[in-house]
Amino acid sequence: MSPFSQIGSSNVIHGPQWLSQQPADQYAIQVVAVADRKEMYDIAQRYNRYLKDELSYYTVNSGKYVLISGGYATEPEADAVIWRLPRHVNFQRPTKTRMSDIQQRLSL
Repeated sequence: MSPFSQIGSSNVIHGPQWLSQQPADQYAIQVVAVADRKEMYDIAQRYNRYLKDELSYYTVNSGKYVLISGGYATEPEADAVIWRLPRHVNFQRPTKTRMSDIQQRLSL
């Protein structure tokens, strides 16, 4: 990643520990699920103009990295972010979910 690149609002992709500490009643967007950590960072950098909020990730049993954007206080706020995503990302079918659902999937 270029030292001049910005990803998310804090220039970092937070891990599962950060996700576990977020308010459970907020919403998040599962942007993409990819098999390679580097690919996850590449996507975050490539689409940084659309992914301006906090970014985080967790892994699933299949070994995939799930890139998360948010938390968002309301469902309409999360919906608006999904609508702003470019077509390539939309092919991955980003989904809105409650932070509490993500937190239940975490294996810390």
